[in-house]
Amino acid sequence: MSPFPLMVPAAPQRQTTLNQLQACNGMTALALRREQLLQESGRLEFGGGILQKLVYTFCDSPFIAPRNYAATLDGLLECFYHCKTEALERITDDALLAIMKRQFDGPCQGSLELLGGTVLENLARAARCAPPGSQAFLEEAPAGPQANYDDEAASDDTF
Repeated sequence: MSPFPLMVPAAPQRQTTLNQLQACNGMTALALRREQLLQESGRLEFGGGILQKLVYTFCDSPFIAPRNYAATLDGLLECFYHCKTEALERITDDALLAIMKRQFDGPCQGSLELLGGTVLENLARAARCAPPGSQAFLEEAPAGPQANYDDEAASDDTF
């Protein structure tokens, strides 16, 4: 018998190693996507940026599975930057992440379309309409996709 152990990992270890490499590749792609989104929106981030906070915030979401992890995080990252821009930077990163998480896991049930297309659009509109420096709109953050801050929609004159 050789004094050196066999260096080829067993089948379960091999699968674990492959899964870790795939996850690493997904995160590399996500980091590249972050750079692309920042460049497209003309945004600058200092320090580690929002990616690490985003991953940590959504790591326990019941609507993110290993097979859609990178794609979902990519969509969440895009929603985050879009809302920050549309809200004219009036929402802190932590507040926006908390709202996104609550809505994504709650009323949106994992739907990026509902989150970005309805909930965050309504939130951004409320932030733009709020007096400068006011955070009151955060207390009235949308309760779900049906929330609407549009005054015209509230005064529907149809019979």
